[in-house]
Amino acid sequence: MNNTLDTDDFDISLTWTRNNLNRGIFPTSGNHQRLTTKVTVPGSDAQYFKIQYDARQYFPLNQKQSFALLFRGRLGYGNGYGKTDGNDNLFPFYENFYAGGFTTLRGFGSNSVGPRAVYNDPTGCSGGVGGNNPCYSATDESAGGNATMLGSMELIVPTPFASDAVRNQIRTSLFVDAASVWDTEFQDVAIDPNLPGSEYYYDYSDPFAFRVSVGAAVQWMSPMGPLVFSLATPIEIYEGDDEEVFTFTIGRTF
Repeated sequence: MNNTLDTDDFDISLTWTRNNLNRGIFPTSGNHQRLTTKVTVPGSDAQYFKIQYDARQYFPLNQKQSFALLFRGRLGYGNGYGKTDGNDNLFPFYENFYAGGFTTLRGFGSNSVGPRAVYNDPTGCSGGVGGNNPCYSATDESAGGNATMLGSMELIVPTPFASDAVRNQIRTSLFVDAASVWDTEFQDVAIDPNLPGSEYYYDYSDPFAFRVSVGAAVQWMSPMGPLVFSLATPIEIYEGDDEEVFTFTIGRTF
């Protein structure tokens, strides 16, 4: 059985970057900003646009810059444009935003945060057969959304017990991460519309369904490349989210 999806999308992408960090590795002052935009041209199988803005700002807290604050943020939005056969074009699922994991929301499983896909259950509800009495079901895994907000505040501190010889190769920090992913096109669906007082699935168009975590991270520029260890605990979690207390990553730092 062939489960692949082939699309012919022709896009125009533009990126703007501004960087005035005081150093390339383990900066302590300055900021880095990036704006990326993408739009497919008419005639593509999927007609949509996507915009994402990322920013990092460092503030040194003492003269030696051994203490510093890092603020990170991301805003993203995408949607379809135009019509096909009289129907509005939608944002394709393979471009959806997600949250969860080392780069977006520590303490949560990778890409586990975001709207679930809600679909019509062909077996029906309350004994219905073959959709005669239809109901809806939601997937266990996140299907992502077309909009996102991410934010993080990180206190960079001297690494305990680290000698002066290795202090510039190790970074320790305490952090708070927050993220929201939503679907601006989602419409409320009753779990069983045939029952009086039926509950509704969570409103996945809510931009304020923030997940929040707190934790600590250690980054080490090892001979084999950057190694990052983090311990995080979710303090704001929703049903269906995957928790991931410990993460270990090779090859990338903040």
